Amino acid sequence: YEEARSAYLSKELASLLRAGGVLAYELLPALDEVLASDSRFLLGSWLEQARAAAVSEAEADFYEQNSRYQLTLVGARRQHPGLCQQAAGGVGGQLLHPSLAAFP
Repeated sequence: YEEARSAYLSKELASLLRAGGVLAYELLPALDEVLASDSRFLLGSWLEQARAAAVSEAEADFYEQNSRYQLTLVGARRQHPGLCQQAAGGVGGQLLHPSLAAFP
């Protein structure tokens, strides 16, 4: 945090991005734990709500798939990866954390 704050105050963009990335990488597992502690943020609860809004099985399948897309990317063809990542328990540690590890 102090490194990110210092870089921000001194307007050193490269240092800020590096420090911010490390901070986000370190905090993602904790974010997972916090989100998973409330059933409103669990993936299963969110998908159940999406399916419950449908009037047919086909529509329920569509709503569920759409909800899953919103967690990871926008659209089936990955045209905007990462643009629409929602907060749900498990997304930070299981999906984003390994992705961020690829960028030193």
